[in-house]
Amino acid sequence: MIAASVFWIVFRFIHVFSAILWVGSAFAVFVFVEPTVAAFGPEGGKFIGYMVEKRKLPIVITSLSGLTVLGGIVLYLKASNGVDPDWITSGPGLGFTIGAVAALAAFLLGLIQIKPTVDKMSALGAEIQASGGPPQPEQLATMERLTEHFRALGRRDLVLILIAAATMATARYW
Repeated sequence: MIAASVFWIVFRFIHVFSAILWVGSAFAVFVFVEPTVAAFGPEGGKFIGYMVEKRKLPIVITSLSGLTVLGGIVLYLKASNGVDPDWITSGPGLGFTIGAVAALAAFLLGLIQIKPTVDKMSALGAEIQASGGPPQPEQLATMERLTEHFRALGRRDLVLILIAAATMATARYW
């Protein structure tokens, strides 16, 4: 009994702690860092390049989201008694299910679209830096297109993550 309790405490801790860091990281990046980087132009590019290349920001956020989802799946299967339809259609079940779907959508959006976009932006930034001169017009146009795409993806991702956080935080009271 004690071992089982420790198991669930550990999974709940992994899920909640990584979720807090994931939500906070996404909020900080999409609300503060990205607009500031854009405002600083080429100097901002150096800043975000350092965060991506040296501090491994995309890997950290992807890892946090993966841990959140993994912990969430284990907890969901336990709480739903193996995906029992009666639980899923209960108030708390609906809340946790909506949160789970939103979190999974945000995770997949990050993995399939956001990270590859960041990788392309990073590679282009490194190419521009390596040239030693100002960016070529086509490089500038590509970077602007990627930046706009990143912003749009970021807004969608942040909405999904906030829906997941809000529904998970309140589901027990539905």
